[in-house]
Amino acid sequence: MERRAQGATEYIILLGISLLVVVAAISFVVVEPQFAYAAKKQRSDEYWANARPFMVKGNAISQSGAILEVQNAEPVSLSITGITLDGVAVNFFQITAPYNESAVPMCDDTGCSMQMSPGKTAMVMTETLDFSEVLQNICSTGGAFQEGRKYEANLSFAYQNAGGVGEAQGSNIPIIGQCVMMNVTGA
Repeated sequence: MERRAQGATEYIILLGISLLVVVAAISFVVVEPQFAYAAKKQRSDEYWANARPFMVKGNAISQSGAILEVQNAEPVSLSITGITLDGVAVNFFQITAPYNESAVPMCDDTGCSMQMSPGKTAMVMTETLDFSEVLQNICSTGGAFQEGRKYEANLSFAYQNAGGVGEAQGSNIPIIGQCVMMNVTGA
């Protein structure tokens, strides 16, 4: 009788351990992607908040375009001459506060240029993005904008340094965020 009780106890213990392993595996599959996203976003935010020459202190992508809070981290004036999102060059505007006001275009037929004084922070909005083809994986499914969708987008800046020489800033660390509904109209 004692051996049967010991066998039953061992069976119950092994069953409990098996159930614990299954619950741990399921929770890892369900919860881990959220932790992975948060960790990637934190790494991205830290990188771009300390990047040079242009820091990105905030970013969002809306149906109107990408919105970036950009700061010149250098002790000299620089001129942003281009913004590239996932390899696509986009025209951009400087937003006047508050967001619902129109934006001032920084691009024309001759190119783009936005002067940034040392330490200056500016809100920059890109032109309306083509979510149906070129940037389809950022904020859309099947070409339709999806609020709340998480995105990762490679960002780079073309700029002229104080001597007028063209340079570029990019990274293999993308900007990361969630797609938001926000309307800003370009002038």
